[in-house]
Amino acid sequence: MIKKKTKRVSFDRATKTLATFAVVAITLCGSYLAVTAYSGGSPKVVVEGNYIESTQLEGMESLGAYGDTNVTNLVASGYITSSGALTVVGATSLTGTVSVVGAVTVDTFTQGGGITASTTYTAGDILTYSHFDTEDIVEMDVSQAFALVLPATSTLSLMIPNAGDTREILLVNATTTAAITITAGTGMDFQTSSSTSDCVIGTLDMATLKFWRKANRDMYVICTQAVEAD
Repeated sequence: MIKKKTKRVSFDRATKTLATFAVVAITLCGSYLAVTAYSGGSPKVVVEGNYIESTQLEGMESLGAYGDTNVTNLVASGYITSSGALTVVGATSLTGTVSVVGAVTVDTFTQGGGITASTTYTAGDILTYSHFDTEDIVEMDVSQAFALVLPATSTLSLMIPNAGDTREILLVNATTTAAITITAGTGMDFQTSSSTSDCVIGTLDMATLKFWRKANRDMYVICTQAVEAD
C-alpha cells in the first residue's frame, strides 16, 4: 500500500501570501483612482502651491476643462492663455506688456506712466519719442518762443501699432519764459481746439495730445490746450 504524501503549508505562510496580494490589489486600485482623478475624473480641480510645472499638468487638456479650477499662489513663466470668463479676486500685479484682445470692462481704472522732467527744447527740435514712449507727461523748459514738431507717425508705430489704437500724453510748458507752438509731424491729421488752428502752450500752461492710429500707418492727433487758472 502506497502512502500518499500531503504537503502542508503553514498558516503563517498562507497569511503572509494573502496579505501580499491584498497590498498589491490596494496599490493598483489606488493608482487607478489617482490616474482617474488626475485625468479629470474629478469635477473640480484644486491646485495649491507656489508653482505649477508642466509635469504636474501632464495629461490634462486644460485647467477648467472638467469644472472650476481654483489656483492658490500661481507663479507662471511664459504665456498664459485664457478662453472664456476669467475672474481675478484681490490685488493683482502684472509686470511687462499685457495684451488684451476683445472688450474689457473695468470699474475704477488708474493709468500709470512716468514723467520726463526738465527737458530742454530749442527752435527746430522734434519732440523726442523716447521722452514719452513709457511716460505720460513731458515737462519742457524753453528759453524762447519756437515751434516744436511732433515725431513722424513712422517713429510712433510702436506706441500704437494697431488700427484704432489710442494713446494720450500731456505736454507742460514748465517755464515763464516763452510759449511753445506744437506742429504736426509727417503722416498726421492734426486737429486743435483753438480757434486759431494753432496748438500753442503758453507759459506754465499745458496741452493734451491724443493719438489715434488710422487704418494705415498715419494718425489722427488732437491737441487740447489748458490755461493756468491759479
